[in-house]
Amino acid sequence: MDTKISDLVAESRSIRTDIAGFQNKVTGMKHRLSLKEEKLNLTPNRDQELQYLGDKLTDLRARSRRDNLHFFGFLECVEGTDVKAFLIATLPILTCLTFSPLLEIEQLFQMALCLKDRPRPIIACFLRHEQVRQLLTAARAHRPHNFDG
Repeated sequence: MDTKISDLVAESRSIRTDIAGFQNKVTGMKHRLSLKEEKLNLTPNRDQELQYLGDKLTDLRARSRRDNLHFFGFLECVEGTDVKAFLIATLPILTCLTFSPLLEIEQLFQMALCLKDRPRPIIACFLRHEQVRQLLTAARAHRPHNFDG
């Protein structure tokens, strides 16, 4: 009988050890599960953050484009070697405006030749949005504009 009792005691110890091992495994699984749940809870916040940053980037791009003006119809080579200086000198004459401070053009592009019978358009990015608004208002008020070079 003693052997049976000792076998039962050994068996119960083995079961306790197995249960303790299972408890450790379950505790580890619970910990990993809680970490995964936290990551899942952060995902909507990241999606909102990405959406906000995307909207902000779109807004900043739109703001930078709002200061761009396209100029059409200037004959080829009438601007000489310095297109920026040409526009800064010519625009106040065409629009009958005086600018204080002077016009400042941040960037300037001349488009590639599209059609053989038309001159290339000039795209100017102005430094001050207020000057762009003044130019647009004056251009609309004094239509048509002719420049003879």
